[in-house]
Amino acid sequence: NNPLNALFTKKDYQNALEVIAEYSQRVIQEGNNGNINCSLADIDRYRKAQKIKRSMEDTKGNLLPWCFRMSSFAPMNVPMLFAMVCTPQTMITIPFWQWVNQTYNAGLNYYNGGKVGNTRDLGIAYGFATSSAMAVGILSKVFVNKLGLGNLGGTRGKIINGFIAATAVSLAGFLNLVLMRGPEMKKGIPVTDNEGNAIGNRTSIIAGKKAVYNSAFTRAVLAWPAVFFPTVIIFLLTKARIYPKGKWPQMGTDLLATACSLTFALPFSLAFFPQIIKVKPTQLEK
Repeated sequence: NNPLNALFTKKDYQNALEVIAEYSQRVIQEGNNGNINCSLADIDRYRKAQKIKRSMEDTKGNLLPWCFRMSSFAPMNVPMLFAMVCTPQTMITIPFWQWVNQTYNAGLNYYNGGKVGNTRDLGIAYGFATSSAMAVGILSKVFVNKLGLGNLGGTRGKIINGFIAATAVSLAGFLNLVLMRGPEMKKGIPVTDNEGNAIGNRTSIIAGKKAVYNSAFTRAVLAWPAVFFPTVIIFLLTKARIYPKGKWPQMGTDLLATACSLTFALPFSLAFFPQIIKVKPTQLEK
């Protein structure tokens, strides 16, 4: 999930596959001869190759489009979240940027979920996910207006914008993932042992539901540090009287605050739940 991993190219990916295949074949051959002899340099090359491979594939080993890799999450979201927080919040801009953001999230969930589901179900899920984001964004704006806070400008206005955006993105992000990966809850997901070996062709609906809901809660948590923290940083800079004056310096500072928040928000939210779910056999279907 390191944004620097987004710099890996298809050539890096092909080279990584070659290194992994060569290393694995060598280990098998030397193991059969009873003498495995790998240098630290060989092991380091293998680990780096695995890192490249994992950062560019989905859970089924398919190569992901660049924009839908988790390492590309920060660079893809910076312009969207900047627009949500730092531009005037109207009844047109709020639903528009929520639609853009949730359309991207739908693609992210679809590709990283192994592209499960038929076109009809995915279309319905996408419609519900994007419409819910736009609805929550508009309702949040109405609520803020009723409190008399809708016309605030400057730093306080950005905090209000951040609250509206974070509320909508958090709820919609949860619904988006649950809806787009709904087939995993209906059909189940593969079950493996402690060593990662598949247990026959067995799938578990219980494990599928737990995996999807854990991922959905991660997306809900992600919204607050990613969307709201930039406004807090700007507020603190203003209080400390070090927030720059002038349109372009302020815009640059806002962009930097958004980029920094996104960079740290993703590992922060992912830390809430383990990447691999452990379920006791007695908790699964019989």
